[in-house]
Amino acid sequence: MSRKKIKNPLIKRIPKEIIGDWKKYADAAFDKATNSYIAAIKKGSSLNKDYSIRVKSEKNVSETKNDEILKEDSYSNAGNMSATTYDIPYTAKLGWEISASGLDEGALSLVKAAIAAQEGGSEGVYTVNKTFTAHVSGDYILYFSCKAKYVEKEYTFSIAGKKVTVKVKHYLGVEFVYTNQSASMHGGGSME
Repeated sequence: MSRKKIKNPLIKRIPKEIIGDWKKYADAAFDKATNSYIAAIKKGSSLNKDYSIRVKSEKNVSETKNDEILKEDSYSNAGNMSATTYDIPYTAKLGWEISASGLDEGALSLVKAAIAAQEGGSEGVYTVNKTFTAHVSGDYILYFSCKAKYVEKEYTFSIAGKKVTVKVKHYLGVEFVYTNQSASMHGGGSME
């Protein structure tokens, strides 16, 4: 008895760009006279509604940065000899945003689409409320800082015969830095 192979019905619904199954038809060249991109496609070829126009770019990515302070404060457990915990509510930034100038709406639209294809999702920064729980020793003061972690990316495109650089700030999460310091150090010295 032979078994029929059952295909996963979800496979058909996955767009070709996600699984990387693209066929390259041609490279496009910019025509200054018509202010458009032109590509020659082989005779007999059919795009059949399955095509994507990709604008080539070069990308440089910075090291991860954490110089954007989201929250900075302290909590005193001075005078209390028992250790405790302290909940620190903060708002994290996620997503990415584009900084571009000197592009008309059509060029900006192509650039944003090309960047979105690489960055994932759509442009936008959103916030998420979170809580970090820190442990504070008895008779100590907690000092803390919550910083956004991000990278800066520069995309360089060749549009209308000239190089255009667009900057993207991509948030990656947060970094918490905290320290416990003896409360006795704040009274002009330590007690012996």
